[in-house]
Amino acid sequence: MRYVDKVGTIGDAALVIIGHKEHNGDPYPVYRAFNLNLSTHAKTLLRTKRTEWFSMWKFKTLAHFELRNGSDVVFRYFSCTECESVELLGAFHYDADARLWRIRTWTNEDGDSLMIGSDAQHGDDQDYLYDCLHSISDLTGDGLDDVAVRCRESVSPLENKPSTVTKDETLLYTLKGGRLARIVLSKGGKLPEVVRLALCENQAKNELCRARHAQTR
Repeated sequence: MRYVDKVGTIGDAALVIIGHKEHNGDPYPVYRAFNLNLSTHAKTLLRTKRTEWFSMWKFKTLAHFELRNGSDVVFRYFSCTECESVELLGAFHYDADARLWRIRTWTNEDGDSLMIGSDAQHGDDQDYLYDCLHSISDLTGDGLDDVAVRCRESVSPLENKPSTVTKDETLLYTLKGGRLARIVLSKGGKLPEVVRLALCENQAKNELCRARHAQTR
């Protein structure tokens, strides 16, 4: 079963999201995205380096990360269904120079997806747990949107012993030198506190936000 889920247009470039279900009650729909030129009717498939299918795709927000070159449709999706899935953040970027939609590359380090959540990942000797928060807003006060992601990684032995935190990191993606840059935030200062508050907005019960002065390295 195939259906049109979302359509967004800027000029003569349409972003078209096509959903696919095995049946009406399918809880795990998958999606593909296309750039459609409304003048020529030329259609181009939009895909990441890993896949052309976006499992359980969901629109997040419309964002503006750059000074002049178009808008972004930010979305979340899962790496797979009925598996140990990872929740990812992606964006369809409208390139005003080329007048078409593309998949955004966040940074060279991250490629075209950011991890914003995960099921437990089961290894041979231990389980890996990832608790994450994310925020999309103007965090630096420059009038442009930024993305902040905090993820805490823990490992848990298979013998049901308490888990151990192995990494707790907050990353900020903001415009630097005309392109998005990845900044690792540390303790102290105004910006890390602004980011912490944004991450914990409406998340008071989240374990990562319970400690008033919880910070990351």
